[in-house]
Amino acid sequence: SMYEPFIKYAVSNGFKFRIIEFTSNYELISKYRNRSKMNTFSIEIFKKLLKLWESDPRAEIINPVFNNNMNDSVSNNSCNS
Repeated sequence: SMYEPFIKYAVSNGFKFRIIEFTSNYELISKYRNRSKMNTFSIEIFKKLLKLWESDPRAEIINPVFNNNMNDSVSNNSCNS
């Protein structure tokens, strides 16, 4: 992965790491875009990023749950270490 050197550096200096990825699909793009500054990107950019995304098998996948107020979101997975 493109961040592998950073992981190796962290581990060599005694740090633990976690890779956390949001679950995504075309249906969720509009919800992500409605979040804060994310709507400055066109939907085509989001689709391109989603298509080019490289999954990391070490990643913890979280699925954001959006409340009625789009400024609030929570994960349905625990992120506590």
